[in-house]
Amino acid sequence: MATTSEHSIICIHDLGGSPKSTWHHDESGKTWISDPDFLGRLMDLVQVWTYGYNSEPAANMTPASIALHADELLASMMEEYRKYSVRTKLHAT
Repeated sequence: MATTSEHSIICIHDLGGSPKSTWHHDESGKTWISDPDFLGRLMDLVQVWTYGYNSEPAANMTPASIALHADELLASMMEEYRKYSVRTKLHAT
């Protein structure tokens, strides 16, 4: 993760997907969300985050399950942001 990033790309897979397979291209063997050829000059300017959850359709058939995933994502992002903020402050001193 870049320490000077001001922007984030948050990748959330779809139903039936996974954080590893959704953005992976089998033929090239590349995962586009971390591939310098795809990100180009943005590679050092952004943080790329992935979020995984139980994506089986049967487990996600209610609005409550979608809200739960959203709450978990937000809590994870807030925790990572706190860690990132502390690291950035430590590097700046």
